[in-house]
Amino acid sequence: MLLPAPDQLTVDSVDTTSATVIWNQPPGFDQTHHHHQISYQCQGTEPHITTTSSTSILLSDLKPATKYSVTVCTVMDDGKKSQLVTTTLTTSLPAPDQLTVGLYITLSDLKPDTEYSVTVCTVLDNGKKSQLVTTTLTTSLPAPDQLTVDAVDATSATVIWNQPPGLDQTHHHYQISYQCQGTEPNITTTSSPSITLSDLKPATEYSVTVCTVLDNGKKSLMVLTTLNTMLPAPDQLTVDSVDTTSATVIWNQPPGLDQTHHHYQISYQCPGTEPHITTTSSPSITLSDLKPATEYSVTVCTVMDNRVQSNLVSTILTTEVPAPVDLNIEDVKCTSLTVKWTTGLGLNQITHHFLISYCSPGNKTKTVNTEYCYRTLSDLQPGTQYTIRVSTVLNNGLQSKPVSEDICTVLPAPDQLTVDSVDAKSATVIWNQPPGLDQTHHHYQISYQCPGTEPHISTTSSPSITLSDLKPATEYTVTVCTVMDNGKKSQVVTTTLNTSLPAPDQLTVDSVDTTSATVIWNQPPGLDQTHHQYQISYQCPETEPHITTTSSPSITLSDLKPATEYSVTVCTVKDNVQPGPTVSTTFMTEVPPPCDLTIEDLKSTLLTVRWTNDLGLDGTCQHSLISYCSPGKEPTLVITKYCSRTLSDLQPGTQYTISVSTVLNNGLQSKPVSEDICTGKRTEPIHCKKCHSGIFLVLLRKRQWLFLR
Repeated sequence: MLLPAPDQLTVDSVDTTSATVIWNQPPGFDQTHHHHQISYQCQGTEPHITTTSSTSILLSDLKPATKYSVTVCTVMDDGKKSQLVTTTLTTSLPAPDQLTVGLYITLSDLKPDTEYSVTVCTVLDNGKKSQLVTTTLTTSLPAPDQLTVDAVDATSATVIWNQPPGLDQTHHHYQISYQCQGTEPNITTTSSPSITLSDLKPATEYSVTVCTVLDNGKKSLMVLTTLNTMLPAPDQLTVDSVDTTSATVIWNQPPGLDQTHHHYQISYQCPGTEPHITTTSSPSITLSDLKPATEYSVTVCTVMDNRVQSNLVSTILTTEVPAPVDLNIEDVKCTSLTVKWTTGLGLNQITHHFLISYCSPGNKTKTVNTEYCYRTLSDLQPGTQYTIRVSTVLNNGLQSKPVSEDICTVLPAPDQLTVDSVDAKSATVIWNQPPGLDQTHHHYQISYQCPGTEPHISTTSSPSITLSDLKPATEYTVTVCTVMDNGKKSQVVTTTLNTSLPAPDQLTVDSVDTTSATVIWNQPPGLDQTHHQYQISYQCPETEPHITTTSSPSITLSDLKPATEYSVTVCTVKDNVQPGPTVSTTFMTEVPPPCDLTIEDLKSTLLTVRWTNDLGLDGTCQHSLISYCSPGKEPTLVITKYCSRTLSDLQPGTQYTISVSTVLNNGLQSKPVSEDICTGKRTEPIHCKKCHSGIFLVLLRKRQWLFLR
């Protein structure tokens, strides 16, 4: 029976000169005394043999970076051995010893102020590597490069520098410190490679240092420069005012000189002359005795008590051209006026002319030139506000300030005011548009009143107006004037008018018969307190009109002809007043209807109708229209030229309505006269017997008995 070998032989750990191998105890040997024999060797050497009673062993004194084969077997106390189990291992390559910065290699392209971790291992020619050995190093922070004063003036200076190399990807900023002798340093920071230092003292030396600062607060070495501020020149030199012979120039005191004693030197001259030099301690000066219309150059500088001067500041000014004087406007009319003036002083030896400009609000300015001291402007708009300006102009183009005057041309009144139409309560007045206002926006104001009342005022943009709500038969005074948008008014023109009496209202035929008619109307408005009457005229064709009067708003016209058309007119009348307009209507008197309508000879199926015609239609062609019908039936119509007619197509025992109308040949028809009648019942004996009393009983329809003797 075979002795079991160790199980799962494994290399547990290995370094440069030792290794530990482990295995599992063979199964079934818990109660059996045994041990293990281990043999290990590298190529070209004799094996080393050792034993152990445990299931692991540490192999020492091995060669570095060498491959070993290891065998293990189980050994009984009687010397009997199991089969061998085998594994291999390779010892590690030893790492370099005592790693030191800068001893063997130079590392370049490193980031400034950065901590680096450096590792080194041994590598054999066959590529085998040892374990790593490690150290750390930190690069230094570079200072700003090429610190330079870029610009300097009296109270500020700009210094610039180059960004230190290697900080392109590193967040950093710069700390700047600057001071003059005897003062504490001012410290500030910036992220850009330049800074402007302000609030410096003029004419003072400053030392400036700059260093690089990282976010963690670490700073580089400082770099240093010095600068000297300048003496400041006057600030914002300006010509404050100028006229024909003088000018005032002003400036601001240079900054930083509040506590420093100084003054200003001013020099001014015109071309071809020597400069005039003066001084002042205030920041302004008035230069006098200048030539009119002349250009001057002016320079100003700051001067210290030690005679040190600042840079010059300069400006130029031109004295004004003398303006015209005594401007006057004369002879103002609707479309023209005359402008006059006097030449300004100092122009006797200078060639010049005058520029006249004039405009009304919202319109373009018109200009005209003249050599004389007057001009008539003739293309103006009536009733328009104008601003007239006159300037002196030299041949070199220089021009004086204008002198001006506002004037309004005369506004023309409306022309040919006329009463166009008038009635009882209204009147229309018309007029012609005043000349010259075609392009001028305007309207008209109308005032009208009757004696003893306040005037009514209205406006319109058209050359006519209808005045309403007037009193009838009353005299009115009407005035009209032209009004501009600015409120300017022309003179008024006046006319008078007299309203008429009003016509009656809603003339209506109230009722009409054969020989009379009643017409009615409403009293005209506005006559409640006025005594008046109405004149009525009526006539039929080819007759003279009948005229009558009444004080009431209705009248009954009698003695008219039947079936005749009449025209009626009504007007309002009043003593000593022209009659008012008429209103008219027409009506037709009625055709006389038949009279004495009778029904005769009534039987079961027939009857006779008789009537009499009105005598008022003698000589007029006429006939009669008979209409008869029973309930629920359509009427039957019969025409006859006689005054009777027998109707023979009736139904026995039936109610009939019989109507008769007179019809003229022209189609006019009278109102019908009518009569209700019932036809008799037809008897039809169907049985007859004699009673004991000698009376015959006759059985009729519907079970009715008729007693006959």
